[in-house]
Amino acid sequence: MRSTAKLLDLVANCELRSAFKSTKVKAVQSLGVTSTIQSLARTLTQTYPRPAVAAVLTRREEAIPALLQVLKLVPFEWAKGEWNPDWIIHEFALYLLSEFGEPRAFPLILEIARLPALDDLLGDGVTESLPKRLAATFSGELNVFYPLIEDQAADEFARGTALCAIGVIFK
Repeated sequence: MRSTAKLLDLVANCELRSAFKSTKVKAVQSLGVTSTIQSLARTLTQTYPRPAVAAVLTRREEAIPALLQVLKLVPFEWAKGEWNPDWIIHEFALYLLSEFGEPRAFPLILEIARLPALDDLLGDGVTESLPKRLAATFSGELNVFYPLIEDQAADEFARGTALCAIGVIFK
């Protein structure tokens, strides 16, 4: 399995090559957003990165592309069998993107919800926080929930989470 440093390299490289292919690259680098996102890559045994979370919250627009890139990498790394179950950077990305109400995160979260080992990725968050994350990033089209809800091969808790998210949206 890859180390946390390898995942951080992937995030940083993808962020700088793909998400920031514009004149914003130098400005983002000078603000230290990449290093701030990287400092969120903690494992379960490390302390909560309060300063990094606070910095991302204050630099929302600059941080969103890197956070989206983290969510894009989850299924890719999982499919390759290179996901470390102790990584929690994706949980910070889920939290922050839902806090921002970022609709571009919605399809990425749905893709993660369809992964076979969702419990390994989110633990109790599958039932405790995922409905709220989906509702907070909801893109406005209810029909995008249906494939997950109807997918009998998907995790039963993920299917229920999609139903709960609809309940949260219309509460």
